[in-house]
Amino acid sequence: MSPPASTITAYSGILHDDAYKFYAAWRTAFEEAAVTAGFFSLYTNETYFPTRIETDVYTISHAKLQVDKIRNDAKYSTDGYAGDALEQRLTTVKRLEQDFTRKFLDEYIAESLAALRVQAKVFLFNSLTPILQQVIGSHASPFTLWAALMARHEAGTRDPMILFASLTQLKYSEDISAETLFTTLDDQINLIETATLPANADALTAREGHVKTFELFRTLFYSNAFAANKDMWDAVCQLQFKAREDGSECTPTAIKATIRHTLNIASRRNLILSDQGSAAIPSAIVTTLDRLPELLLVDHLHVHRKEIVPPAAPLEPSTPFYPIIYHPPRLQS
Repeated sequence: MSPPASTITAYSGILHDDAYKFYAAWRTAFEEAAVTAGFFSLYTNETYFPTRIETDVYTISHAKLQVDKIRNDAKYSTDGYAGDALEQRLTTVKRLEQDFTRKFLDEYIAESLAALRVQAKVFLFNSLTPILQQVIGSHASPFTLWAALMARHEAGTRDPMILFASLTQLKYSEDISAETLFTTLDDQINLIETATLPANADALTAREGHVKTFELFRTLFYSNAFAANKDMWDAVCQLQFKAREDGSECTPTAIKATIRHTLNIASRRNLILSDQGSAAIPSAIVTTLDRLPELLLVDHLHVHRKEIVPPAAPLEPSTPFYPIIYHPPRLQS
């Protein structure tokens, strides 16, 4: 079965290295594999609802209703009713059956789709592993990889590295804490780091160099995850500039500390404005797996930037907003 026409727009800018060639080959193979596995529509249509789930749910709901009738006999019983009272009772029982079925359908469908989307995300991760190996392996040192990452990030290219950076934004929810957010990023990056380690460690010029590569890798992802927030991005850029001037490293630990510090400042500012009766409604840093096609594989990857107010309580975000992909200004060398 051939895949539907792709909605992924090819990058027509300057090729900074061979990564785009690798990506072009990966895209074709991925789309074909995704169609075969039944995941492709989940990436391209956010309202996609597999027919098999609908077929299964009706069959299962009927069986569940019969079980509920056995367990709650009195709830559905018509014993002792006659005449008009029986008619009213039958109407009530029918409504109870419909309510039970409707609730079960909603819950089953929601759980089934959620599980399917998680599988689709894992499928995408696994498919990216070999292409990331090629991209990383095409660089002689961590520093040339870092330079290529930043160049492609600023140019907005849609190669595997940028797809993965976007993927780190997927699994936020309205009740996620800052600590959970950092853990989520770490887990995702560690997954790729483990997957891309060669079987023969001697293939690396130095293991320290490999570790350094992913230290820089993490820095990019931490920066990108908060790029929609101007205060956050400015603070991270200042940290990177200072590290460059001092000849020191801009580590993930420093990035985390900077992000937390910026959140705390924003929190205090919001509290002061709130006391004065002029605070804007705080928002949480959030995205959803439901936006998978828009964030990764379709032409909606780039949307207009919005001004975002940091959360009033950094570790307990409440009101969600949908983040956007913001491309920061090019760093001056």
